[in-house]
Amino acid sequence: MRKEKKSRKRSRSDVEDEEEEERKEFREILDSFKECGQKLSNFMETFQEGQQQQMAMMGQFVGAMAKFLNKNSEK
Repeated sequence: MRKEKKSRKRSRSDVEDEEEEERKEFREILDSFKECGQKLSNFMETFQEGQQQQMAMMGQFVGAMAKFLNKNSEK
C-alpha cells in the first residue's frame, strides 16, 4: 500500500485575500517608515536650530569677555 499525498488546493478567493492582507501590511509598513522619516527630519531641524542658538550665545559670551578683559587691561 502506498500512501498518497493529499494536495490541498486553495481557492482563488483565499489567494486573493492573502494577497490583499500582504498589501495592507506593506502599506502599513510604508506609512510607518514615512512617519519615522518625518519625525527624524523634525528632530534634525530642531537640533540644528539649537546648535545655531548655542553658537550665537557663545559668540556673544566671547565678545562680552573680550570687552571685559580690554576694559580691565586699560586700568
